[in-house]
Amino acid sequence: QENPSDLEAVAHLEETIAFFQGDFLAGFSLSNSAPFEEWILFTREKLVQHAAAALRQLLQYYQQHDNIAAAQTHAWHLLQLEPWQEEIHQLLMRLLALNGQRGAALAQYQTCRQILVDEMGFEPLPETIHLYNRIRDGELEKEIGEIPDKTIAFSSITLYPDPIASHRPFVARENELAQLDQTLKTILAGEGRVMFITGEAGSGKTTLIH
Repeated sequence: QENPSDLEAVAHLEETIAFFQGDFLAGFSLSNSAPFEEWILFTREKLVQHAAAALRQLLQYYQQHDNIAAAQTHAWHLLQLEPWQEEIHQLLMRLLALNGQRGAALAQYQTCRQILVDEMGFEPLPETIHLYNRIRDGELEKEIGEIPDKTIAFSSITLYPDPIASHRPFVARENELAQLDQTLKTILAGEGRVMFITGEAGSGKTTLIH
């Protein structure tokens, strides 16, 4: 039985993504106004981060609920925002292969490789190449209909400005520190995790991470 609160959260995230249509104030500028241009760039980046975070949560949800088609759509959308994320390319390759689109999965590897080589200056990870070889050789066909065996677990911590924490950064941050501690233990135990720390400028993100 689906948890109603989960369904409500997913609907809210989908609505958030639907409202995200390209760059904020795209094509608009004010001449001789450096502060305005800086504000636009900052706002655009913040909105992209919010959209990416929502897509990651939706991607995790649809993987957990074995909805390959929806997960595939959101993986594509996330790569439009963050094309350098190799683990998302891996996931999309697997989703395409499991959905009977082997050719598209192999093409996705080539797209991934071109982006990494052209923009980052390095080749894909060995695990990405191994996944490509498995797809090319048809080794994933027996997994059709199953949820991908490498679900990427995403979680996030959002910090809000706090007059006390700004001077004493570990005051009132016990919950966040506990989350980070648990994530680190999970990673050291061999399970992959991605943790995102978000918040306004001055909210203590860097200090908390250190």
